[in-house]
Amino acid sequence: MRSALKLMRVGPVCGALALGLSSAGVIAQDDCVDLQLIGSYGDIDGSLYSRSGVYDDGYAYLLRPIGYQAELKIIDLHDPSSPELVQSYELSSNLGWGRQAVSDGVYYSTTSGRLIRFRLDDGTALPEYHASDIVSRMVVQGDRVYLGLFDLDDNGAGGFEIVDVSDENNPVRIVSEAIEPVNAAGDVVDIDVDGTTLYITHNFLGLYRYDISDPASPSFLGRYSLTGAEYTSLSINGGVAYLATAHGGIEGLLTLDIGDPSEVLLVGTSLNEIPLQRGQASSLGGDLLALSYWHLNELRIVDVSDPQFPEQVFVVDTRLHAPALMNEETLVLMSSDGLLVYDLGAGFGGDCRPPMVIPCDLDGNEELNWHDLSVFLEAYLSGEAEADLNGDGQLDRFDVSVFIQCYNAYRDQ
Repeated sequence: MRSALKLMRVGPVCGALALGLSSAGVIAQDDCVDLQLIGSYGDIDGSLYSRSGVYDDGYAYLLRPIGYQAELKIIDLHDPSSPELVQSYELSSNLGWGRQAVSDGVYYSTTSGRLIRFRLDDGTALPEYHASDIVSRMVVQGDRVYLGLFDLDDNGAGGFEIVDVSDENNPVRIVSEAIEPVNAAGDVVDIDVDGTTLYITHNFLGLYRYDISDPASPSFLGRYSLTGAEYTSLSINGGVAYLATAHGGIEGLLTLDIGDPSEVLLVGTSLNEIPLQRGQASSLGGDLLALSYWHLNELRIVDVSDPQFPEQVFVVDTRLHAPALMNEETLVLMSSDGLLVYDLGAGFGGDCRPPMVIPCDLDGNEELNWHDLSVFLEAYLSGEAEADLNGDGQLDRFDVSVFIQCYNAYRDQ
């Protein structure tokens, strides 16, 4: 099967990603990028059409709309070269796209303010839980469900709830809390848990942190934000958080050190433009971050092996109907052709080298020399926004550090 996906690479490919690929079973555009297709699953009648999916322990769970109802298809990907449909369930509700989870043999999804659950072994429906308001995002860890809410009590800023599901037949609300200030515009657009810290991403107010050692009494740890910025999603990997943002006309990722949740530090930014869209989904596989843009019909893969300089290395330009599902070895996409499985272990290759974007090439001549340093110093001393290389709205030693590191990294390339 040969996909109709159009692929392109932006920026240089570095490190372990620069590997050659065989010519068989690949998809490419103008020989610029090869990505090895190793497996697929689809139906001619389009019955695999899906807009939402979740990957867990070797299985893909794909949600398909059927009028006002939905169907869940479970695809076994333990052999990625031969995806196999192992089960399907018809659901009574058209569940919320992008809000799914699988934990301990139970499937979770939401529709409006209802949390829907059922056992995957026999399809038994479990009692519903009714949240205080419309659920925007969800994460499940152990016997707790963390819900992000669009608009708690009609105050305009959203909030979160923590639900105890240790008794599967009696889900119990542990706490319900509004985002402060409650009269601010916007909503909760992402939610995540790292240890005993709950992270809430608000699309206008930034990244909130709460200590949930006592889940019944969350303790506010602080908020990270840039004046005038907008945020869409958060991905956490080993004490580092990647926050998708748009600020001052520059769109990309902020790299945050969250080793101490009470004092979040900005340690890097994406210096290639990465378009911002609400509704994206993200996942981490090794040193790769996958960003799915439903509205732009794109998947972008970012190399985060150097957290200070997240680098976009791959773009899939296609009509995606579900977020990317990714682990360290495989990339799973939904397209009009069905479910497609690609080998990430083979890396990204090809001979095409598009013009390299060098963020500290301030005079734009595709060379780094003393003149770029002069331009930076002049802009820095004059207080011009051009010198704000880390995008935090301030000119300080961190911008100088970013310029020096960028200069050293690119001057010999």
